[in-house]
Amino acid sequence: MNGFSLKNKISMNDHFIGNIDTKINIVEFGDYECPYTKQNQQDIDKIIAYYPLEICFAFRHYPMTRLHPHAMFAAIAAEAAHLQGRFWDMHHALIETHAELNTENVFNIARHIGLDIKTFLYDIEDDSISNIINKNIQDGIISGVKETPTFFINNHFFKGHINFEVIKSLIEKEIRDNSLSP
Repeated sequence: MNGFSLKNKISMNDHFIGNIDTKINIVEFGDYECPYTKQNQQDIDKIIAYYPLEICFAFRHYPMTRLHPHAMFAAIAAEAAHLQGRFWDMHHALIETHAELNTENVFNIARHIGLDIKTFLYDIEDDSISNIINKNIQDGIISGVKETPTFFINNHFFKGHINFEVIKSLIEKEIRDNSLSP
């Protein structure tokens, strides 16, 4: 342990995949324009597929706007897509195009994934979306996040590139420890 811990556990307010009541939670603080967030996505997808019943994965926005000028708009777009039930579609598309993120490309993604563009335009201007992102950022700050991506697997803290095998062994240990606990 390195002194960092996730202060706010996964809740129904998060974007998550899996059962929120599982004993193994993975929370990623990511930035859609960050090349390392993209680099980890394949391993995250493998982990989710490998442990569909054992883990709950949540993504929280942590746009690093000083380094990534389009990261905040991308996070806003993801939240606006959520209002149309398409968060994960937008999430994956934004990560895939991280190096070419700009307003035009985000709108092209919105069209491509089938969002109602008029509604999308309205929603991206809604202050409640910015409030959600700012809450994610504050959750990150109080948990010790300083860069993206940062992961919490239960209370194990990782930053930067994750390795599937290392994460798999940690999850296996957590499964064993939790099966021994009452």
